Amino acid sequence: MRRTIVPFLLLPVFASAQSFDWPVAVGGNPSRSGRSIFDGPSARNLLWTGGLGAVVSQQGAAEGPRFVVARMFNISDVLQGTSILSYDVDTGQELWRTSLPVDFPSTDWRNKVTAVRNGVVYATRAGNTNASFLYALRATDGTVLWKSQDTIDETSTESISFAENGDIIAGSFTNVRRIRASDGTTAWTFSRAAPSSDGSNVAVFGDRGYTWEATSNGPRVVALNLTTGLAAHRSPAISGGLVQQLGLMVGPDGTVYAPRTQNNPVTDFFVALTDAGSSFVEKWRYPMGYTPFASHAVGPDGSPYTYARTTPPTLVKLDPATGSVLATSPSLPSDFFQPRIAVDFGGRVYLTNGAFSNGALFAFDSNLNLQWQEAVTNVNVGGPVLAKDGTLIVCGTGNNIRAYRDPGAPTLPLSFSIFRGVRQSGGLASLLRSEDDKLIVRNGIVANPSEPPIAVTLESVAQSANPAALSLTLEASVSTTGLTQEVLFWNWTRSQFDLVDARAASLIDQTVTATAASPGPYLQAVTRAIRAQIQFRRTGPVATSTYSGSIDRSVWASQ
Repeated sequence: MRRTIVPFLLLPVFASAQSFDWPVAVGGNPSRSGRSIFDGPSARNLLWTGGLGAVVSQQGAAEGPRFVVARMFNISDVLQGTSILSYDVDTGQELWRTSLPVDFPSTDWRNKVTAVRNGVVYATRAGNTNASFLYALRATDGTVLWKSQDTIDETSTESISFAENGDIIAGSFTNVRRIRASDGTTAWTFSRAAPSSDGSNVAVFGDRGYTWEATSNGPRVVALNLTTGLAAHRSPAISGGLVQQLGLMVGPDGTVYAPRTQNNPVTDFFVALTDAGSSFVEKWRYPMGYTPFASHAVGPDGSPYTYARTTPPTLVKLDPATGSVLATSPSLPSDFFQPRIAVDFGGRVYLTNGAFSNGALFAFDSNLNLQWQEAVTNVNVGGPVLAKDGTLIVCGTGNNIRAYRDPGAPTLPLSFSIFRGVRQSGGLASLLRSEDDKLIVRNGIVANPSEPPIAVTLESVAQSANPAALSLTLEASVSTTGLTQEVLFWNWTRSQFDLVDARAASLIDQTVTATAASPGPYLQAVTRAIRAQIQFRRTGPVATSTYSGSIDRSVWASQ
């Protein structure tokens, strides 16, 4: 097959608004909905286990090939008894470890990872109600990029969130701050008193941030304008009382879920609110069990998951319109119930019960039928996290970070760019599975007829450093006859794209698998990076000067 050389230029990535990994430790994404676009493991398929030994489990975050978490190995040494570590999602190999500077020796707390986004890990020594700085670390090696201008005081079970442009939204006990991702300076500060520690989290949806505010009548919800930092409006008090030890969540339709909990049946309800623009309207409320430090989730059908007032506890799925119970899980025995939850693309639900002696990970289908479970002693708030290619990661104590993934899971693109052409619709999520949600690119301007007017570049990281084979499965179509479809792999040795497959493009979706004769040249030796380009070019008469290529699915096999 002929070889095609194409100069490589990485243009801006058009990413979907959906969060793709697990950037926010508590809740997985800025709205804290616990929802992932990955398909998690269908069975107890252990990929790897290990990691630095720990005496207390903590929540991590993931982006691309990296899982980042703090491991507490000496509970008696507050300043030096934890390290921040980065692990390879595919192999469990430790990539780097570091410890944050001690800025306030008398009050600084333990190292804690709070989020990771756009190649930056965010960590702090805030905790135990003590304020400290937020640090930005380079995700590839853990070096410090900046220290925030102002301090934050999130506790060890909270985490930051993000505005749409990547700026940090940090909730503290006395304020909410927008911190510029570029340099750590403060864009604005909104003063408020949170009801209690562990209730300061902010959930972000569009240009709104939602957080708790204490009042004499009980906690209420505040909607913040993320551009100005001003309160747009407030709800009435959800119920009486002072204590509120978990944050808010926003569903994909914009419904604000307020899980009110202080271990009192008079006050504890899971409340659904509609943001009407200038006020909140209560849709319904469900009597909720006591779940401090928990997270909640929303399934692909829009149904929220919360916790019933049962002994032992149970997980329930609610009707988003009425709040009525649609499904109930089996009992979840726990010596201390502080559950964390994640939901995969297909609706499978993963839950850690937060317990110590009987800590466990549970996997349910979307109707809460138990699929499998695993004992994870002292799981505490150690997961779950849904990472690259559907890898489920849970942290226990000892050397017990555990990663699960189905054998044969495809290697999904981590980013894409339009090398040539104009994007009409779709994004990164459109490429992951066959569902007629397509990335559609219109032909662009070319300097000479030999150049393809449509070229889409895909980037990812292979699951193995020595795959037996490397192939790309492509499902694609075009809008007119007279076009050829080509698949090229980037040759890291020659610094060029090599043509791997060429055929007539189809007016209806056709699925082809392009396989490299030898994987070696197409795998970056150190990082396992892989790169492909999908091209559509005119090779025959066409009926129109304007045409498009549509990609419904494009994934690798790299094991």
